[in-house]
Amino acid sequence: MNDVLDDVVIMMKRGFAIITILVLIVLSSSCEVRRGASGESTTNHSEISVSQDSSQRETTPTATTTQKPTATPTVTPTPVVLPENVDFAIEPVFDDAKPFNAFGYAVVGIETNGQMRYGMINEAGEFVIEPEYESYRIPDWMKITHPEIDIGYTWLQKNGRWGFVNEKCEWVVECKYDDCLHFTNIGFAGVEIDEKWGFISTSGEMIVEPQYDLVEMCFGDDIAKICVNGLWGLIDRDGNVILEPTRSYMLTNGDCSDYGYWSSSGHDIVLIDEGTGLLSFDGEVLVENAENWICSISSNGLVFVDSSTDGIGYFNTKGDLVIPLRENERGYEFADNGLAIVETRSEDGSRSYRYIDRTGKNVFQKEFEKAYNFGPNGIAFVVEDGFLGYIDRNGDYVVEPQFDTGWSMHFDANGFTAVLKDGKWAIMDETGKRMTDYIYDDCCRIFDDVIPVSVFAMSLDGKWGLVNASGQTILEHQYDYIITSAPLSMEGWNLINYTDADLAMTYKDGKFGIISLRGEILLEAENEIDHTIVSENGYYIFSFNGKYGYVDVVGD
Repeated sequence: MNDVLDDVVIMMKRGFAIITILVLIVLSSSCEVRRGASGESTTNHSEISVSQDSSQRETTPTATTTQKPTATPTVTPTPVVLPENVDFAIEPVFDDAKPFNAFGYAVVGIETNGQMRYGMINEAGEFVIEPEYESYRIPDWMKITHPEIDIGYTWLQKNGRWGFVNEKCEWVVECKYDDCLHFTNIGFAGVEIDEKWGFISTSGEMIVEPQYDLVEMCFGDDIAKICVNGLWGLIDRDGNVILEPTRSYMLTNGDCSDYGYWSSSGHDIVLIDEGTGLLSFDGEVLVENAENWICSISSNGLVFVDSSTDGIGYFNTKGDLVIPLRENERGYEFADNGLAIVETRSEDGSRSYRYIDRTGKNVFQKEFEKAYNFGPNGIAFVVEDGFLGYIDRNGDYVVEPQFDTGWSMHFDANGFTAVLKDGKWAIMDETGKRMTDYIYDDCCRIFDDVIPVSVFAMSLDGKWGLVNASGQTILEHQYDYIITSAPLSMEGWNLINYTDADLAMTYKDGKFGIISLRGEILLEAENEIDHTIVSENGYYIFSFNGKYGYVDVVGD
């Protein structure tokens, strides 16, 4: 769809990491939907729920408060010989394990007589809620793009009914609802009674009586979606209907689609009609009949739409066409520096790109074979005569076109990048000075987090290691691959890191480990899990011989 980003997409597919990305995209969404009386087929990608047969006797668990010592859980483990080079915080004795939440509790499963039963443990591995529940519901993969939604509330199912505990693992509502949606930071959740949905507060108070066929929790705004007879509307956190159910399915700010996450940039606007129209919260259709999916609204309030009835170009949030474009042109989102890229398609199939400001002016009075957004350092990658170069804010070349490509088409926070020339990679600064020779076979995503030294994952003779911007190898080339972490982007779907530590995951001989970006091996490549989460407390789920435990890869 976006030819400007072709090179980035190709590079994101390097290595085996894309396999995990594709699997998890299927599992992930920024909203959750449940079936109601309408009988519509619904999805529930954002919550993790495994239904099992119910037969266990109910008990009332009590919450305990503990510190973070290394301990063995209060279950009878199957004797196993553990890896000698792995220091377990909680030994692998569970049949299922989920990440710790931000408050120090995790859902785990124990299989008994062929039936999985779930409970919750603290950081010492002690059960604070015994494993006697058929299923659970937590904001698991949804938290990747919206970490703020995790308020520590967990739903548990018993005898087919749902109840929930708070962030201290204290019961708030007993298991009595037919179905549920997990709580978010807006302070309420959807519940189902007799095939109708309503909303309850974190205290268990019914905010909106069950009356809707379907509901969805939205993320990024203090709203939720409601559905009646196949038509959707919006409700606020106080239970007030702010948009009557009159439209087909809609996407709100932060929702996920086949084209990525859609953003309204803070405007009271939703995406309707399968991505071809925009609707304001007051029910006014701003634009409709777009030929292609309408991408996110830019931070300056402009959005490109190619409508067969309303025109082609950039529209404002009132629905006015303010920058008209031709039929053979397509616009992309405005970047933070106030410039957007416009693509022109010629009759011979070739394409050219120019930068415009919010008035539509071609700011550099020239076009490029390809163009990319400017980075925070005011430099952008462009292609001319088949080679990649770098321009500044005035459109002048900082580095003349000479490279085959560049990784991620941007510099990191410290002004370094990696470039490919004649089949080999090198590290380079923003002035064009090479920090290494062209000796590397491949390059992984730049670690552009705010760290003292820029670090790159580089491949040499088929093995991966870490190289800093001075050209020093800080972790020897010994791994089959190094998987980087970026919790708010697609590149990091293999390792999601919620700690302040700068981490990456290694792959060697079919197993996985954890390293720091300073070259420290925090966990040897012994784990059997190929995608996982480092929780806020530093605990990382470890799989061994089909059992699950936790390793503290960060430490105190």
